[in-house]
Amino acid sequence: MTGGAGPGGVGPGGARPGARPGGEGRRGAGRDPVRARWGLGLSMYAVEVVAVGFLCLLFGGMSAMLADTCFRESPELICEPRWQTIMAATPITAWLVTVAAFAGLMWWRRRFWLLVTAMVATPVVPLVAFLVRRRWSPRDPGGGSGGAVVIPASWVPHRRDDGEVVGWIDMAVAEPLFVPIDRLGRATDPVDDWHEAEQVLERVGLRFLMDRYVIDEGGRETVVRIAHVYDDRIVLTTALTDAIEEVGREIVVPFPAPAGLRRVE
Repeated sequence: MTGGAGPGGVGPGGARPGARPGGEGRRGAGRDPVRARWGLGLSMYAVEVVAVGFLCLLFGGMSAMLADTCFRESPELICEPRWQTIMAATPITAWLVTVAAFAGLMWWRRRFWLLVTAMVATPVVPLVAFLVRRRWSPRDPGGGSGGAVVIPASWVPHRRDDGEVVGWIDMAVAEPLFVPIDRLGRATDPVDDWHEAEQVLERVGLRFLMDRYVIDEGGRETVVRIAHVYDDRIVLTTALTDAIEEVGREIVVPFPAPAGLRRVE
């Protein structure tokens, strides 16, 4: 008997009964675009991971370099230990956690939308983590300003040759005159030109750190000296020398210095 095919036989043209011509080719062709899409996506994500990681490391290194320029009583935020930690550790930690989390999820689920989400989240999460940490990190009571900086925008800082701020020059409050403001935030008499204002601040300098003061504590006068000056507060101490055995009590007053803080003549 000719022209037919038994069970499991081969029909005319070498095709098996019930087989769809070209089926295997279509299935193979369908897998190729998926593989190509995953290959391209993973390549792009790998480049992004390296780039974002490099930027996080660069950001942390920059904070360390800036911290090396700090000096005693520096009012700069980067000189505060908590800010050095935030800048150096937060972005790189967020980057590592994000990459590890999405790598695990993609290995487990193998969904392309996870790869797309990872490409969006990898640069965004370190930035958001830094902003959140900066906003809600507790203030360090022992250094830097840590709170809202209260220096007005019209106050232009004047620095010594070593970079330390010795005061500001206010260009707006008595325009067209210039008002020198010492490091305690106290204004002096206006002067006619910028150079003269700088000379006033140079003469005042930081000598106030060597002086003794009297602070009014609810009707009781306490003799103190200035321990630290920040952009939002001034820390006083009743220890009048730097001797180790002299342990004083700290008193915090707002910046600029209040009228109740008077220098002992």
